[in-house]
Amino acid sequence: MLTRIVRPIAQQVQRRTIFTSVMKVDELDTLLQQKDTVQVLWFTAQWCGPCQKISPLCQQLGERDDVNMIKIDVDMAADVAAKYNISSVPTFQFVQNQAEVKGSTIVGANAEKLQKTIQNLTK
Repeated sequence: MLTRIVRPIAQQVQRRTIFTSVMKVDELDTLLQQKDTVQVLWFTAQWCGPCQKISPLCQQLGERDDVNMIKIDVDMAADVAAKYNISSVPTFQFVQNQAEVKGSTIVGANAEKLQKTIQNLTK
């Protein structure tokens, strides 16, 4: 008896962009026009130890369909950091329906607070 082995054809999966890097204020303004997702402004720097520590979580959160992680290196996009009065990294600010979510800014690599804030905003 001949047994036939059928192997499923692998489906091509299009991967979602984990985060978008922004270098200019006008680039950020364009991204913030989206209304269907929570926009997370992730202010960071390459030399920042806590930023590197929380980076894997930010990448994981960026895979969600209802969250748009926008990575802003304060050294490369100083004008964007100045517009948002960033004085410490990492800092996370949240925008929903083109408006900043008041009282939601997170300063520091607080993973639990970041996850909880996103969870609350995406309910």
